[in-house]
Amino acid sequence: MPSYGQATGEGSQWNLLSPEESVFHDDGVGNAELKYIHPDGREAVFNGDTLELLAHPEYIGTYNYVNPAPKPQNWYNVGGWGVWAGKGLAHGLVDVAPYLVGGNVRGPY
Repeated sequence: MPSYGQATGEGSQWNLLSPEESVFHDDGVGNAELKYIHPDGREAVFNGDTLELLAHPEYIGTYNYVNPAPKPQNWYNVGGWGVWAGKGLAHGLVDVAPYLVGGNVRGPY
């Protein structure tokens, strides 16, 4: 897994998700955790206060079979809304639902 500096460094393929997309990985202590995803499906979750990778098995990053798409910035971006909805539904079915049912059982990577 990357360090925070590697995830945020120039040329990094890691993308920061919004707080609402990171809610299942936030321990509720201090600043909100920072969840990054990689195009290959890996997740890295950093403590919002120390910027260290989380180690608690309930909150650590896992693996996405379908990465969520970013929410479009403009209401008229029809294609972007379609991708956002389609990937969001697929991500919900294959990544979020199993997490809600079984917890963080797939392991960290």
